[in-house]
Amino acid sequence: MGWLHLIGHAHGPPGTAVLRGTAQDITQRKLIEQARAQEHLVALHLATVSSEAEVLEKIVRTLVAGTEWEAGAFWPSDAGRGLSLAPVRRAREQELDAWLARRPVDPQADQADQADALTEPRWYASRSAIARLPQHRWLDDGSVRTVFAFPLRKGTTTLGLVELYSRTKRPRDPYALAMASAIASHTGHFLLRRQAEETLRFFANHDALTGLPNRLMFKNHLESSLARSRSRQHRLDILFVDLDQFKRVNDTMGHNAGDVLLRAVADRFSATLGEANLIARLGGDEFVVLVEPIDDFSLLHRIIKRIQAALASGFVVNGKELQITASIGISSFPEDGNDAQTLLKHADLAMYAAKQLGKNGFQYYVREMSVSLQNRIDMEAHLRSALEHNEFVLHYQPRISLDTNSCTGVEALIRWHHPKLGMVMPADFIPIAEECGAIVQIGAWVLREACRQNAQWLADGIAPIRVSVNLSARQFADKDLRQVVLDALKQAGLPGHLLELELTESMVMRDAEQAARWLSRLKRTGVRLAIDDFGTGYSSLAYLSRFPIDTVKIDRSFIRYLPDSRSDAQITSAIIGLGHQMALEVVAEGVENEAQLDFLRLEGCDEVQGYYFSRPIPAEDVTAFLSGHTVHDLLPEQGPQPMRA
Repeated sequence: MGWLHLIGHAHGPPGTAVLRGTAQDITQRKLIEQARAQEHLVALHLATVSSEAEVLEKIVRTLVAGTEWEAGAFWPSDAGRGLSLAPVRRAREQELDAWLARRPVDPQADQADQADALTEPRWYASRSAIARLPQHRWLDDGSVRTVFAFPLRKGTTTLGLVELYSRTKRPRDPYALAMASAIASHTGHFLLRRQAEETLRFFANHDALTGLPNRLMFKNHLESSLARSRSRQHRLDILFVDLDQFKRVNDTMGHNAGDVLLRAVADRFSATLGEANLIARLGGDEFVVLVEPIDDFSLLHRIIKRIQAALASGFVVNGKELQITASIGISSFPEDGNDAQTLLKHADLAMYAAKQLGKNGFQYYVREMSVSLQNRIDMEAHLRSALEHNEFVLHYQPRISLDTNSCTGVEALIRWHHPKLGMVMPADFIPIAEECGAIVQIGAWVLREACRQNAQWLADGIAPIRVSVNLSARQFADKDLRQVVLDALKQAGLPGHLLELELTESMVMRDAEQAARWLSRLKRTGVRLAIDDFGTGYSSLAYLSRFPIDTVKIDRSFIRYLPDSRSDAQITSAIIGLGHQMALEVVAEGVENEAQLDFLRLEGCDEVQGYYFSRPIPAEDVTAFLSGHTVHDLLPEQGPQPMRA
């Protein structure tokens, strides 16, 4: 097969004229163009496909149609079949389609299972070469004279072979071989990226410790169940399950033992609560169970008994047997609430009532329990006056560059000196501030104070560092946020690039178009933008590329078990790789030991922060930290490692 380019004209009288001119062999050029076209088509398919099976089908179809082979197929290896990949067949004629379907499946004669030995594309166009192939009898049956084969891999795993067949002898085409290598490489990168994104997507909706659905997935599922229950007028029950005395396990045996116990509890719940609609872990030692009894009025009682029975036999943790009980609060739709937030809040109140009655029991929500909200109201009142009384203070946690070993910035973290309760941590008052709206004023104060303090450090002669400030969802939704940022920078006299604003994925993804506009406005103030706690909300880092962000911070939940956790290591490596492809700075949070640090350094993470270097410290201690940790002497002294409070 070849191509000629003819240039000529008729010569001679009509009727006897002949064509005179030149003929140029353009076969090489056409083969190059053809190979490039197929490579381009496959690249386009990789950008639009939704599954691995679709990828394989597109590759086979494109190559058979575009390079004029009579038939083609993908034959999965053992590893590919283990991933539920099926053969893909494509033929130009029905006769060959039937021949493809007759391919033997004898493992000893299965060339796809020998794909690991094939490291590059191969061209078989001689009878002797084809006779050496494991499927030579089947190939003879189809009168095949030429076979073109190349493996497809995902990382180090060979998924199978792509084979193309012709019943005519085709000369070896080096451009097709190069095309196949490029397609195999592109496909391998695509499959690895897709695997990483699927893993991230799983952990966006599941608890990293137990594998159960997380708060986000439970909320979405509950909303759907409520809509269904409203339309069908069915009952729906929520069980809020909190382990009794779990804090004692953490305090006496350590957090690792507590994590082992939580995983064991989750496994028992999953094994015994099959009739429940959904089981989720909200965080800490809190689980929630969704029950849709429909017409089975005894189902709720059975679920409660099974929860108690699942815990009754005890657990062995680090060689020690633990007896664990749980307090359960129950709220029901429609009598206890008409929306997800109300039902969860009422189930939570009922759970606390069960604890107050001696634990190891259950309570249904009743309206009188809402009186206990008075304490919450009191705290709201204290929150609103805390700014006026100067009760808030900022602590700062240093951020360390793994390239220069220098402190490049600090994250500002708020603390509350309550007049009666003493030092109150953010987790205890920020949710209340969010609910009552005080977070907007508190957040504005944090911005002003963080900028003022950073400007003061500059004035004291300290080398410039960035200060990071977390924005709350309410702040981000506030139309005056941009002006608040500008005012804070102007009042402090701080350059915009020395302020970094941290937002969570869920905040920017709630209304992506609006978020993109608002982030662009914030970016024009000169500040840097970071996505905090990445991996816990939405899993597609590529999707976040539409926003003008500078930094992505890997959530501490993926760092905690590095490097021992294979899944956490894969997720962390994927985030670092994808972040660098998008020219983002990647920061790891919650680094607490040298093994984690070594792993992150090896993977090319840009910066880290965590207790390994420093707890959040008061402003006056930051000055000492910076002066005592130069570029050449920044790593902490070896010794007892600080533990998370």
